[in-house]
This record gives sequence, C-alpha cells and structure tokens, in this order.
Amino acid sequence: EGPLWGWSDSRVIGLFATSLIGGILFVWWEWRHPQPMLQLRMFRRLAFSLNLLAALILFLGISFNLLLTPLFFQLVYQFDLQRTGLMLMALPIALSLTSPIGGRLSDRFGPRVLTIVGLLVTGCALLGLSTTTPVTPPLQMLSFLILLGIGVGLFQSPNNSTVLGDAPPEALGVASGLLAVVRTIGQTGGIALAGAIWVSQIFALNGGPVTPLTAAPPPILAGGYDVAMRVAALLAAITIVPSLIGGYALQRQIAPARPPVAD
Repeated sequence: EGPLWGWSDSRVIGLFATSLIGGILFVWWEWRHPQPMLQLRMFRRLAFSLNLLAALILFLGISFNLLLTPLFFQLVYQFDLQRTGLMLMALPIALSLTSPIGGRLSDRFGPRVLTIVGLLVTGCALLGLSTTTPVTPPLQMLSFLILLGIGVGLFQSPNNSTVLGDAPPEALGVASGLLAVVRTIGQTGGIALAGAIWVSQIFALNGGPVTPLTAAPPPILAGGYDVAMRVAALLAAITIVPSLIGGYALQRQIAPARPPVAD
C-alpha cells in the first residue's frame, strides 16, 4: 500500500517498525531458549551464513521477473494467456537443463567460480530485460528469459552445496530447511518489493495514480517495468559480494594444511 498511502504514512512506518521489533524479539528469544527452533550459533560459520544471505538477495531479485514479466506480456505486448504461458516456459526449461550441469561443473572447478558466473549471467539477463519497450521484438525478451534461467541454474546448485558443506553435520536437515525458508522469504518479499517499485514508477510517469492500474498506457507500464528490472539487476550484482566472501571462506576451511617449512 506504500504507493497509495505514501511512504511517510504512519501506517507504513508503523508496520516497518513492528517487523523490526518482531525480528529483534525473535532473535532474543531463540538465543536464550534452551531448546530453540533455530540454533543461531550455526550462523557463526561464515560460508554458511553468507551464502544463505546470497540466496535470499538473489531470490528477491528473481521475484521481480516472476511478478512483472507475465504482466508485461499481457498488458504491454497484449498477449493472451496461452501465448504468455508458452513464453514463460523458457526460464524453467533453461533452469532445469542447466542445474545438473552446474552441479557437475561445481565439482570440477569449485562452487565459488560457478556461483559468481551464475550471478553475472543473471545480472546481465535482468539488465537486458530492463531495456524492453513496447516495440522490442518478443524473441529478444525470450532470449533474456533463457539467459536468466541459465544464470540461476549455474548459481543455485553450487550455492546450495556451499551452504550444506559448511553446516554442522548434525544440522544438515535444519540447513536444508533454511534454504527452503530463505527461498520462500526472498520470493514473497521480492514480489511485494517489485510491485511497490513498479506501481510507484507508473504513478510517477503518469503524473498521479491510475485506476485501475492496467488502464495505464503501455509505454508507462513498460517504463515502470524497466526501472523495476534495473533494481533486480542491482540485487543480483550485490549478491556477488556475500557469495564471493562465503566461497572464499569455505575454500580456506577445506584447503589442506601446508607442511611445515624445514629450517
């Protein structure tokens, strides 16, 4: 409701404050409870924590595509539901074909290299989608969706491997569950963020609110989409930092100890 209420509205500020206080109380309670739902000491492991954070940030960015690209096809390109669905199949097909390859390449070259390559490809694909206009050929958009699926596929398997590889052996089930939770939180939070940015930009380009939103002219809808996808590309670029540091930390842990140097 931020674009409609205004971001300085007391209700918006109050909800942000409530979520912050709730998060602090959750951490405090889990830390002091003798049998916590989530063992916070796991997060002292650098590779585990940072690569979980990388997954969270990336899924925030990917959610922009999940929400806005179908709307772009239907509202800007004026595609029907069947053609929209066929276009959207490109991403999951590319993802499903690339993920096993990413896992095998990760075993050969190490997870750090593959995660960074995957993030770079993902960022380029999102940036490419941000250049789409009402007159852009649909095949160009389709190619960027395929590229996005390849990038996520190259990232996901090595990143999961890094998280599980640095988790305590007795907590592998919890670590696997955390990966699923992070993915869900990233997707739901990303959809809310993407919608807020898209709507705010449409209102700004239109000079005021549009009711219903779908009544906005295609160039304005496309302008809101472009800005939102640039934010998604920025999130993919930010993800490189925790992924790089986390992969380096894991590599140092598993590196064989150097033999002592003789006098």
